Amino acid sequence: MEKRIDIQKMELNKVVGAALLAIAEQDKNFMLLAADVEKRIFIDSLLEKYPHQFLDVGIAEENLIGVASGLAHESFNTFAVSYAPFITARVLDDIKVNLSYMKAPVKLLGLASGLTSGDLGATHTCLEDIAQMRTLPYMTVISPSDNQTAYKAILSASKINTPVYIRFIGTGMMPEIYTQEIDYEIGKGICVREGTDIGIVSSGPVLKNVLDAASLLSEEKISCKVIDMHTIKPLDVSKIEELKGCRAIVSVEEHTVFGGLGSAIAEYISDKKDYPPLYRIGTNDEYFVADLREHNLKRAQLDTESIFKFIKRL
Repeated sequence: MEKRIDIQKMELNKVVGAALLAIAEQDKNFMLLAADVEKRIFIDSLLEKYPHQFLDVGIAEENLIGVASGLAHESFNTFAVSYAPFITARVLDDIKVNLSYMKAPVKLLGLASGLTSGDLGATHTCLEDIAQMRTLPYMTVISPSDNQTAYKAILSASKINTPVYIRFIGTGMMPEIYTQEIDYEIGKGICVREGTDIGIVSSGPVLKNVLDAASLLSEEKISCKVIDMHTIKPLDVSKIEELKGCRAIVSVEEHTVFGGLGSAIAEYISDKKDYPPLYRIGTNDEYFVADLREHNLKRAQLDTESIFKFIKRL
């Protein structure tokens, strides 16, 4: 419990570093690779205690994937970290061939996903990574919503014997979704608010905006059930089943509406009976101007007020 409280008060990238150190302390086969981003995840203690369990390949993500695959096949518990757009789209073919096809259990950590680096323009925003990664066989795809789920996702991923991709949105203080210790399991969604009228399924820190919108909707006598679907693949269909009695299902994600969480839900319910209509909130078929994340969230109608108005109109 003490560790959880400390983690919730840390910046997100420091949480990533703390989780990696915790794994290194327990696993002599742990190996961390980075594409010149080790200073961004604050791993000074890890480098001091376990210098031979870290390798910086430089700004060379294709090489990163190849080396990580080789180490994984030599029984190392291998993690590879870089910025989200560069550890997914830039090296998608390498991931397909060296990780997915070969079932290499490498854990890919994508920093600054979503609209985090929106002030650097479209090249540094990452709104397609879920769609790209979840199409690959054997790949698990995770999107944590706060520090606690980010920390637990990394520790849980270390025990999976297939490739994993975890996208992290933001770099500073994350919104605190869970104020109590939770039982976290990859592939198992979490109900964070009970309700009966609208079923909202979300992932990532935008979940905080969803919860705030749900509180506003309750004042309008609209009851919302909110699911944290932190694992997009495999999708927890049992949590989707719980929404069959709602008037509508709404997916909310800091990702394009093409191929993300909303698409995964649509694929599941498309051949099922007695489901309410599904509405998807995310970014549309466009690139965003270079601007701060909070400004582009509003443009994408992913801010609290826009989510509230969208659902109220339903």
